[in-house]
Amino acid sequence: MSSSGLIATLGNFDGVHRGHQLLLSRILALKQKNESMQSALISFYPHPALVLGKTGELKRLSCLHDTVEQLERLSLDILYLIRFTPQFATLTAEQFINAILIDALNVRVLVVGPDARIGRGGEGDSSVIAEAMMKAGRSVEIAPFLSEHGSRISSRQIRGAVSKGDMHEAAKGLGRPYLLRGRVVPGAGRGSKIGIPTANLTVLGRNKLIPPNGVYAARAEVNGQHYPAAVNIGTRPTFESSGAAKIEAHLLNFQSRPLYGERVALKLVQKLRDEQKFSSAESLLSQVLADIERVRKVLQ
Repeated sequence: MSSSGLIATLGNFDGVHRGHQLLLSRILALKQKNESMQSALISFYPHPALVLGKTGELKRLSCLHDTVEQLERLSLDILYLIRFTPQFATLTAEQFINAILIDALNVRVLVVGPDARIGRGGEGDSSVIAEAMMKAGRSVEIAPFLSEHGSRISSRQIRGAVSKGDMHEAAKGLGRPYLLRGRVVPGAGRGSKIGIPTANLTVLGRNKLIPPNGVYAARAEVNGQHYPAAVNIGTRPTFESSGAAKIEAHLLNFQSRPLYGERVALKLVQKLRDEQKFSSAESLLSQVLADIERVRKVLQ
């Protein structure tokens, strides 16, 4: 760690959306004026809401890999992950500031949003944080929310958009298309038999939020190469209608070869239609070909 200390922000930053990016851009701007310091995000794992029993399950916009990738793109120096436990949750706001932010991490400048909360039961709001940090001779900035059309950009808002399959709205909040990462596993091989091979994916990332069943236009990345893709999320009702949704992607312009074990990143651009059951394999094929043409048009 730099002996000159940190310019930091703190929070869960699920999705690293445009509101988060605004905070991070302020940190990076301050670092340009204080080059001896390092920029940092201080975050928590697991999510405090899970540890405190406020929710039984929290679907996330980004896994740790996604978060690190976004922070690297923004040229942030350090990500500190603090393990959040019931014992850690008993720290008061003053104890957290003194023991963690000041003594352990040497935060010299802290940038937070108006809704920042720390300490036992969320007792320390942004004004408490500012007062305690300044008392210790440190600086604090409270950055405004990022809003559009009167609506604040937030992880909750973006989760809502993804849950409805509104990938355009999700991308507006994130500043980029919604991403699914997966590893290719063997499937039933039905796509190859009708001339439309698909890569069947197991999604990487614990508790990753999956959009609703349907067909999506996407951009796929495999080994650094990019391809348009028609992505189906669903239970394949024409053939099996199993309870668990599966994800399969047909990569356009792809030189067909087995991808088993390889990683594929899918950037979902637009939902084309809901999943539906067809009366025959021929009817399904006809619709899939139409879906592929729509993908080409959408991604042009």
